[in-house]
Amino acid sequence: MYYKQYMEDINTVLHKLCDYAKYRDWNNMFRLLNCDNNLINFIPPCNRLSIMHQVCESDEIDVLKTLINKYFGSLKYPIHNIYGSPINLAPKNGLIENYYKTYDEYYKNYEELLNKENYDDAINILNVYPSFITIYDKTGLTILHKLNNDIDRFIKLYEIGGSKILFIKNSTDKTVIDDLPKDSLILEFINDRILRYIDELI
Repeated sequence: MYYKQYMEDINTVLHKLCDYAKYRDWNNMFRLLNCDNNLINFIPPCNRLSIMHQVCESDEIDVLKTLINKYFGSLKYPIHNIYGSPINLAPKNGLIENYYKTYDEYYKNYEELLNKENYDDAINILNVYPSFITIYDKTGLTILHKLNNDIDRFIKLYEIGGSKILFIKNSTDKTVIDDLPKDSLILEFINDRILRYIDELI
């Protein structure tokens, strides 16, 4: 019952987001995304276009950059069963298509560095494109999963954007913190940050 209600609520919000994106009402679109930025990765019901598809079609480059850098949107996902990736709807030779050329080059470089376990260079790319932190390597792990025993690098990743995806699951359904021992410095760091956040809310 709770799951059904949850999905109905999500679908209602998704429809509103799509309408805001369709009619270029960016302020209200961002207002809803601030409530749940994970919605950026959903394909709405009735096979409507995702937010990323709508923005690519509009060729609004500043809106797109905000969606990528702040909300971790992707030009490659989600995949629509008719139109494919969001970038496919960008106007030819438009601002977003030209931006994608550099984006795609960095994307491929990051994937290669992640697979080769060249983490320092991968982190350098994340400073330019923080949304890449959600990318999986060939074994189904993000860089956060792979560095969950390296406190110094983990803190760098957390500051770049790791705090937004601590609970994202890998290909074996485990979150970044599932395998951390109770005396882990990283777990201690995460708990400290969560407590600070709660204090700020109070």
